[in-house]
Amino acid sequence: MSNTKKAPQGSNLDELEQHENTKNDSKTVIVPIGSSLSEAAEELDEPADILDFFELDKKNSKWKVGNDRFIKCLVRLGYRTIELGKAYEFVKIENCIVERAAPTQVKQHILSLCDDSDKRDVIIGNTRLFSDKFLDAIKLEKLAMHRDTPTVSFFYYNNGVLKVSKDGWELIPYQQFKKLVWRDHISDRDFNPADYKLGQFYDFIKKVCANDAERIKGLMTTIGFALHDYKTSATSRAIIIQDEMFSDTPEGGSGKGLIVVAIGKLRKTINMDGKNFDAKNNFVWENVNESVRVIHIDDVRTGFNFEDLFSVITGGFQNVNRKNKAEFSLPVEDSPIIIITTNNVVRGASGSFLRRQIAVDLHQYFHSERTPHDQYGNFFFEEWSEAEWEMFDSFMIACVQLYFAEGVLPCKGEDDPVKRAVKATSQTFVEWFQDTELLSTEYSLSEARNQYKDHSDIRSSISGKRIGNYIRECAKIFGFEVKQISNRHPRTYTLVKTTKQSVLSVRDDEIPF
Repeated sequence: MSNTKKAPQGSNLDELEQHENTKNDSKTVIVPIGSSLSEAAEELDEPADILDFFELDKKNSKWKVGNDRFIKCLVRLGYRTIELGKAYEFVKIENCIVERAAPTQVKQHILSLCDDSDKRDVIIGNTRLFSDKFLDAIKLEKLAMHRDTPTVSFFYYNNGVLKVSKDGWELIPYQQFKKLVWRDHISDRDFNPADYKLGQFYDFIKKVCANDAERIKGLMTTIGFALHDYKTSATSRAIIIQDEMFSDTPEGGSGKGLIVVAIGKLRKTINMDGKNFDAKNNFVWENVNESVRVIHIDDVRTGFNFEDLFSVITGGFQNVNRKNKAEFSLPVEDSPIIIITTNNVVRGASGSFLRRQIAVDLHQYFHSERTPHDQYGNFFFEEWSEAEWEMFDSFMIACVQLYFAEGVLPCKGEDDPVKRAVKATSQTFVEWFQDTELLSTEYSLSEARNQYKDHSDIRSSISGKRIGNYIRECAKIFGFEVKQISNRHPRTYTLVKTTKQSVLSVRDDEIPF
């Protein structure tokens, strides 16, 4: 029987009472595709019958292996070949749990069932049985792996599957669940609810949100969005976690990475080096597969082109190349979410950019001189007690419930005009704009373009039209108006302060350039 707790709409797990653990005492059985657990238990052969592929060679009275019966034995043991785009993967299915298998694992499994030394010698010496070409004969299946629905999320723990909606949660024993789950999606701990508000991670979240209730809710709903394993081209967005205030000498350490690690404790995550990330590299996504749920692009460099991710965010991963393997594709529904962490500003302020991203600004309570370890006296996740883990899990589930109840709420810090200007143009352009004599002289677009190229030492061409657009964007943000002075060729312009005092004139000491 499953343990069920229902919460009032909009409530969090801290309002729920403790419940007894559900223990999974079922004996191990093999689950054929399409069969229920009870059917599988009835059909499971004894080890002596499983090894019915051995045949006695009449010529020399020695054991040999019948090919067809050996393949059928592997199928009964739960081994399958699955299709992934144009590639194939070899897996093992047991108790509705799926994991990738290697030929060596198959060999060890067969040997563990074989107690006759002569038969073991046949298995050990017959390397052909465990070659990729031979194992290709194993039954090909299209697995329907379990996923979240639009309003329900599932999390996999040692003591059961946690079913979460905005109204509550239910812990379902695996013997009642009967859905296919990746083994590497199962968290190696039990789920036991606790008061998350007493936990270190919730206190950490409050601090990186400057103890602002609205920002805390915003970050919680963003975490909930990341944990919700359901995507369509209309709902898919990348998460960008950045520092609240922009600086030309960012030092990091504000806690961005810890938030991604936290998400990875419930959803399978792969990490990519943002400094060397190149979306145009043929093999950039080669480590992505159908069981990956989060891609973390860590510490992206200045000038990172978010537009390069547009297609994978809304269209999935198409024709992905892998070294020495066939290419594969993942539709957006089966694709992982992308989380970007950065000490810089990810450029892009148009509707196309904003529709594809959720921006999170972290208050820089933590930094190189005050780390979470300094604050809490332990390393998160590595040195936690069982009680701390229970409070952490309860917090993460509360994030999902809050997301289901209210959607993604903004998690914005103080309005930083420099950050807005960089997003609308580029960091090098904003540096030039604030240093140039443009603010006190007349200029033509060609003159502005040449000044900018000299200042930034860029070699690529930039049009006068783009320079003009950039100047207008920065002027508007910093409290200036572009005024045309002359119609004659070349046309000349000047910048004048608007009636509202310009940002540049009142915040010069705060501008980091």
